[in-house]
Amino acid sequence: MEWYGDNNALLDTVAGSAEVVAAILAVAITVVAFVIELAATRFSHRITMLFLREPLNVCYLGLLVGTTLMCIWVGFANASVIGQPAVLIFTTVIISIALVLLLPYFAWVFSFISPLSVIRKFLNNATRAISRGNRVAIVEAIDELHEIARSAVGRQDRGIAMASVDALTELIIRHQKLKQGKDSHWNTFDEGLLTDPDFLSMESSALQSIQDQGLWLEVKVFRQFLALMPVSVPNSREVANLIAINTRKIAELENCAALRELAMRCFNSYLRSTINARDPRSTYYLFHQYRLLGEKFLDQGDEQSLDQLVEYFQFYGLLGYQASQPFLLEVAAHDLMQLIRASLAKNNTHLEVLLNTLVEMDQEYRTQSQEESLVGVRRAQIIAACVLAHADQQHWADVLIADLRSESPERLEKIFVQLKKEHRAQFWEFTDRGANFAYLEPELQEQLDEVIASVLNA
Repeated sequence: MEWYGDNNALLDTVAGSAEVVAAILAVAITVVAFVIELAATRFSHRITMLFLREPLNVCYLGLLVGTTLMCIWVGFANASVIGQPAVLIFTTVIISIALVLLLPYFAWVFSFISPLSVIRKFLNNATRAISRGNRVAIVEAIDELHEIARSAVGRQDRGIAMASVDALTELIIRHQKLKQGKDSHWNTFDEGLLTDPDFLSMESSALQSIQDQGLWLEVKVFRQFLALMPVSVPNSREVANLIAINTRKIAELENCAALRELAMRCFNSYLRSTINARDPRSTYYLFHQYRLLGEKFLDQGDEQSLDQLVEYFQFYGLLGYQASQPFLLEVAAHDLMQLIRASLAKNNTHLEVLLNTLVEMDQEYRTQSQEESLVGVRRAQIIAACVLAHADQQHWADVLIADLRSESPERLEKIFVQLKKEHRAQFWEFTDRGANFAYLEPELQEQLDEVIASVLNA
């Protein structure tokens, strides 16, 4: 008898192995089809195509199919082929590898369909598409990331929504680096871009402006942010806050006036969305990020952008007041006061414009009955006067003092007492910003006494 024993027994063994491998293949396909369909329903239908094109998936399923076919071919071979030691050893090794890799394959599948993994894949695909110049693929990836974020917001799954927002932001950052050296066609609107829903409704003049500035991808991403903001407030404030943070970071990327203007327009739209949603807390945080952007303009010496930002602060503060959210006017005044502080640290850069806007912040409503809501604006003006006096800018402090003299002494006394007794720099409730608007630093208390004397004893 040969070393392999009975040939009929070997044939039966090989044939049985083909059935086992075929059963494994059926189980793998069933499980994969089920979980991929669930993931596609939850996040994006494009997950299916991503999975089918994944090289690792193709390799393993190909291994199972190849192993099954090999077992079948060996089973139908004649006894002389079966009798070869190499054939039996090779078949056994391949079957063993297919079995051993089954559990790691399932682990990889579940890792592949995890939301964060899918988001990374869309981001990387869009990045490769930028390098290849495939704008259709970029637009599709942006739309998919938006859909994932919007679906996550609807399910209150803030982690996935925030990861999608970060991915969209990262795409802009990568595009800013990769678009250098692209030819003029890269920024031209062709039929594919013009039929995209985010550009379809735009006027030709707006499209021409975007084309001239070379910001079609940035506009596309910001349109997703603008669509996410209304659905994020007030129930998913973390997502709204992250959109504001990332918009500021994008505006600070480089010295690009067009990109800064685009970011500011988006900030304005965010503010209107949160005011319309009657969510002053989100608006409060948006003003904070907008003010940080203003401080960046101070650093860069960008007076034109800062002029516009200050004007928008006053406009949206008053818009909040008109929408029965008077606290927002106080927030705008406080942030303008903080910009005055930053201006003093930058050698009085743009101080006059900031100061005049703060003086005029509440002029329109001083004669109305809701005076109590304007106390916060007056408080910001008093703190600004103290800061200016402390910085030896008494002539600018006198501008505020002269305006404060038109206020009723009773209300001013109330504000002065509050500033004197408040010793908590942080607000006594937990908030995103944490600042206590009624707090005056100890080193400014002496200037407060001088302001009190100048206003009340005039």
